[in-house]
Amino acid sequence: MAGFVMVLACKPSVMQRWLMIVDNADKLDWGVKTVLPQGQAGFVIVTSQDSHVSQMLGRGSQMVRVEEIRADEARTLLLNAVSEDLRSASEELLNTTTQLVDTLDRLALAVDLAGARIGSDVDEGAKAHDAMQRYLADFQHH
Repeated sequence: MAGFVMVLACKPSVMQRWLMIVDNADKLDWGVKTVLPQGQAGFVIVTSQDSHVSQMLGRGSQMVRVEEIRADEARTLLLNAVSEDLRSASEELLNTTTQLVDTLDRLALAVDLAGARIGSDVDEGAKAHDAMQRYLADFQHH
């Protein structure tokens, strides 16, 4: 499943550099425009699976279609985040990795963000498999 990334360049008013990411925004009826910062020194990136989101954001937005990455690329990206290797990881870890990247539709940003969170848990002492299972459960719950 492909996703879309919209980049909205804002009007000048703030001079500090900034970046805001609104992830998985398939519905913008909650008033996202009211929380978007203004200023030429920053950008807003909105990810969505709905190609009409760019129309809701108005002028100045640009849509970029993002395709899913190959399964082996997604698994490698996630495993690298927890200092594991595709060739040496246990079968249990590979199965969980595959399940998680498939749940994330193999979208690179989603896999990278999951890897950052899971990698942080591993750095704090969690086992990679346990951290992935916990992330997957939390993702499916929310």
